[in-house]
Amino acid sequence: MLNADIPVKYDRRRFVSATAVSLAAMAFGPVVPVSAETAPLPIEGKLPLLDGATAWLNSAPLTPAESQRLVETLITEPEPGYIDEITALLLAGRDPRQILDAIQVASARVILQVGQPANFSMPHHSFEYTNTLGWFYDTFEHPHRIKLLYVAGSFVNQAACWVRNTPGNGGGDVKAPSNAGSLSPAQILERLDAAQMALATEESQAWVRAYLDSGYDRVPLVRTLALAAVKEGNDPHNQEIGLCLVEDYGHSTAHERDTLLLACAHHTAGHQKFGDPLEAYRRFTEAFT
Repeated sequence: MLNADIPVKYDRRRFVSATAVSLAAMAFGPVVPVSAETAPLPIEGKLPLLDGATAWLNSAPLTPAESQRLVETLITEPEPGYIDEITALLLAGRDPRQILDAIQVASARVILQVGQPANFSMPHHSFEYTNTLGWFYDTFEHPHRIKLLYVAGSFVNQAACWVRNTPGNGGGDVKAPSNAGSLSPAQILERLDAAQMALATEESQAWVRAYLDSGYDRVPLVRTLALAAVKEGNDPHNQEIGLCLVEDYGHSTAHERDTLLLACAHHTAGHQKFGDPLEAYRRFTEAFT
């Protein structure tokens, strides 16, 4: 039983990283310093057959075609399609971090297919996992982290299957409003914020699309989306997903990284809310004014 006097730190990223390190250590022994010349290839199957290969040290970028193929495989094909695709990319020397960026695009596209508030849970948690995995990649040089690409792929692939086969889902490609061309960047962002607060998912996507299509500076758009994510809702466990999406947009090398911004707008407007979703925002606004 938990001692009520002992403070508990709810640090999800630290928990995930500690779990990943522990699992790798249990299966393969303790972590030891390695170099490109001495490191064993930390993956089973075909990859150890490559002489001196270290897939976790791969650095070749993904091409747009490779990224698109991985995304389509993740969201449309059953297992083991994505396993074969990830393995082929590693065998071709592709950077694992860029493979993860493509997996995030696939996860964002799954979020965009969600049509009802209650259906966001599995898709948005799959993105949250990829967000934490990105932090793990950028923070640690654990030689067995390559395996976690397959865990991320499995999560996204299963979420895509679930969304595809659950009633109420399946969105189309949302176009920019017809009058968007006559509006300034600030006016588009004002309409985006209003759509977010009105919980209008398609309208929110449409105004993001309008801003992106116009080629305006992305920073004000990211700022607007981040603020909307923290304003709209009173459950941080859900609100944080929007922040994960804009955070990873800033790091992403993916050719379709704008998908993360569209998914952020869709998620903020559409995810499950409880009670008055703006109550917490109003309370904080009053307290700081």
